[in-house]
Amino acid sequence: MDVRDFSALNLILAILFFVSLVAGKVTTGSFGSVEIGLYFLFLFLWSARSEHNFTAAVVLSLGFFQDALTGAAFGFWPLVFLLFFGLVRSQAQIVSQAPKSALFFIVFFSVLLAYAMMLALASVVSETVDYEALIGSFLITEAIVPLAVVFLSYIIPLGLSSPMRR
Repeated sequence: MDVRDFSALNLILAILFFVSLVAGKVTTGSFGSVEIGLYFLFLFLWSARSEHNFTAAVVLSLGFFQDALTGAAFGFWPLVFLLFFGLVRSQAQIVSQAPKSALFFIVFFSVLLAYAMMLALASVVSETVDYEALIGSFLITEAIVPLAVVFLSYIIPLGLSSPMRR
């Protein structure tokens, strides 16, 4: 297994994940404002498709990049992204076989768990948590990301991308 086995579609999803991190910071401005968690959209799709060992290392690196962009406590975003990645990755077989209606709820609850984890971590590592912004971000993300994943699942095949692992 090497980098050449990394499919073009997985590479595109990884790049879109990175771009969504940068775009989220550019469009929302300051750290305390409401943002749309589009990075969860691309991370979900990428996690559901990728079977490579180094993907988690890339997710970890992009989490540290997000820490630098947002000014969050060191390790906050890598932990959130890796746990979200692990949650989706562990259910990749179910995700690949789920009907579209079930896929909506899988994404909905995955994002819900990610935001619950963010709230718990933020409450522990920060003295001041902007609960209104976090809840606003959650509501906007939950309104967009599950529907977008279901829509994109018609275009992007979910599940393991290697025929050997199907």
